Amino acid sequence: MPEAERELAEFIDLKAERMRLARQVSGLEAEIKKLSEKLDNPDFVARAPEEEVGENRERLETAPSRQAAPGCGAQPL
Repeated sequence: MPEAERELAEFIDLKAERMRLARQVSGLEAEIKKLSEKLDNPDFVARAPEEEVGENRERLETAPSRQAAPGCGAQPL
């Protein structure tokens, strides 16, 4: 184990943190899939209020940046 990881392990349960981050990434991936499916459905886009469609598009556009944000599992521990 590298020195920095040993020092970090004194303060943080690395195994638990890895699991938490994996769950967070999994949740974001599920959200991306759900939003993509909704927005790919022509009936949803045609019938849903324009505001709801816009909000879903915005959430889909920002999801990858939330996944790459610090603390979201993009960097290995």
